[in-house]
Amino acid sequence: MGKGFKKLMAMAAVSAMTLTTLAGCGSDDGGKSNGGGDTLKWGVNYEQSGTAATYGTSHVEGIKLAVKEINAAGGVDVGGTKKKIELEIKDNKTDDTEMPQVYNTLVEDGNTVILGPAISSLTKQAFSMAEESKIPTISASATDDMATFKADGKTVQSYGYKICYSDSFQGNAVAKAAMDKGFKKVIVYADNSSDYAKGLTKVFTTKFKELGGTIVGTENYQKGDKDFTSILTKIKNKDFNAIFVPGYYEEASQIIKQARENGIDKPILGPDGFDSPKLKEVAGAKALNNVYFTTHFSLKENNDKISNFLKAYKDEYGKEPDTFAALGYDLAYFVKAATEKAGTDDPEKVNTAIAEYKDFTGVTGTFSMDKDHTPIKSIKLVSLKDGEQASVENVDVTK
Repeated sequence: MGKGFKKLMAMAAVSAMTLTTLAGCGSDDGGKSNGGGDTLKWGVNYEQSGTAATYGTSHVEGIKLAVKEINAAGGVDVGGTKKKIELEIKDNKTDDTEMPQVYNTLVEDGNTVILGPAISSLTKQAFSMAEESKIPTISASATDDMATFKADGKTVQSYGYKICYSDSFQGNAVAKAAMDKGFKKVIVYADNSSDYAKGLTKVFTTKFKELGGTIVGTENYQKGDKDFTSILTKIKNKDFNAIFVPGYYEEASQIIKQARENGIDKPILGPDGFDSPKLKEVAGAKALNNVYFTTHFSLKENNDKISNFLKAYKDEYGKEPDTFAALGYDLAYFVKAATEKAGTDDPEKVNTAIAEYKDFTGVTGTFSMDKDHTPIKSIKLVSLKDGEQASVENVDVTK
C-alpha cells in the first residue's frame, strides 16, 4: 500500500452503519465480515442516505438480488472451485468525507472487488483511492466522461471502471431526440453546482446547435434549491418548444411540479438523473406528462432476460425496478463473469480480466470494456404518462 493510502487509513474513523450480508442468506451481523476460503468478498460502497439515496439504494437492491441468484445456483466458478459471494454493504451517505472512510474500511476488511459509488464525484474519489489499494473498483452509473481518468485528464485510472455510458454520449442523445421530435427551440435550465449537469449542458448545447437547433436561453439553479418560480415566470412567455433540465431528481421533480403549476405545459427533457421513484412522488403523476429522459433501462423493453429480472425483482422487493436497480444487477453479474474469466479472486488478475472483457450481456444491454475503462452501450429515451413509463425508443446518435 502507498503512503497516501496509509494516511487515509490512519485518518478514517468509520461512522457509517454497516450491513454485512452473505447474499441469499439474509444474515446481518452489523460488523466486520470474514469470508474465509470458501467465499468471495465483495465490498459495496453506495449512497443509501443523503441526496443520492434512491440511486444507491436501488443499486444495492439490484446487487443483492443478483448475488442471491448466483449463490443459489452454486456460486462463482473460480478456477474449478465454486465459491459463494459475501457482500459487505456500507452507506457512504452521499458524502465526500464519509466515502473515503467507507472505502478504506472495505479494503481493510479484505474485499477483493469494490462495487460503487453511484454518482460521479464520489466515484472519482474512489477510483483515485483504488490506485493506492490496487483493488478493482467499478461504478455502474458514474456517467461523467472524466470519471475513469486521473487529474491530468489523459491517463486512465488503472483500477477504476464503469459499466454505463458517458455524459457526452447522453448529452448528444438528448439533443438528437429533441430535434427528432421537432423541439427546435429549447431553454436550458441547468444545475450549475454539479460536474454532471455542467458536462451535460455543454455537450447538449454544442450538439443541438450543430443539428440546427436554437438555444433560446440558459438559466441556472443550484443543488438544494427549492423555489424555482422566479425563473419559470421569467421564461414562461418566451418562444420555445421544450425545456432541458440537466440535473438530479431532487431539484428536477420540483422544477417540473412548479412549471406545471405555473401553466408551462411544454415538453421537459432530462438525463438519467430523472430516473427515480422520487420524481413521481414529489412532482405528482399529473405533472409528469410530456416528460422525456434518457436512461439505461426501461420497463417497456421486452426480452427473456429482462422479463426474468422483472419477475425476480418484484418477487423479492414487491415493486418494479428502476434503471439503477438494473445497473446494480448487471454490475454483480459482470464482476462474476470477470472473476470466472480470471480463474481466481486475486485482485490484480480480476482487474486484468475486467479491462479485457468483451461482449458481456445484461439487462441494460451488451458491451465490451474499452481502453478508457468505459463501455459504449445503447441509450434509451423514455416518455412518461401520468408519471409512468409510456414508451421507450433507442436513440441513434450516429445519424
